[in-house]
Amino acid sequence: TGQRCTSFTIAIPDLERRISTVSGLAARRPKGASAVSANIPVDFKASVEQLIVALMPDGGPSIRIAAELAGLTPRTLQRRLAAAGASYSDLVASARLRMAKQCLAESSMSITEIASSLGYREASNFARGFRSRTGFSPTAYRAMYKHA
Repeated sequence: TGQRCTSFTIAIPDLERRISTVSGLAARRPKGASAVSANIPVDFKASVEQLIVALMPDGGPSIRIAAELAGLTPRTLQRRLAAAGASYSDLVASARLRMAKQCLAESSMSITEIASSLGYREASNFARGFRSRTGFSPTAYRAMYKHA
C-alpha cells in the first residue's frame, strides 16, 4: 500500500486459544481476564513479539507460520523487523527467556515440561540456552525464587 507498517491484527480468539494451551501459565490468569495481554502492541515489533508468545506452545514459532498469520511473506517480515531494529530469532529467544523465567519463578512445572512448552525438543538444549543467557541453570534460577 506504500504506507509504513507499524503493526498487524490477530483475532483475539486465535490468541486466546493458543495461549491457553501453555500448561501452567493459563491457570494463573485471574478470573475473567483475557489471555491476551492488557498491553495492546503499539508497533510492529511488539505485535510480532505477542504473536511469538501465542505460537510458543505449538513447538516453537517458525518464521513461516508467523509471517503467514501476519499476512506477510517470511522475507517481508524479516525486512520489517530489521527496519525496527530487531530480528525474528532474537525476538523468539527473548520471548522464550522471558517465559522460562516466569515459569521457573511462578510454577511447579518440571524443567522438561517448561522446555517442551517453549518449543525445545530436549530439556538439555533449554538448560544450555538458559544458562548462556542468564548465567544460571534453570534449577538454580528457580531456587533463587523459592528462597527469596
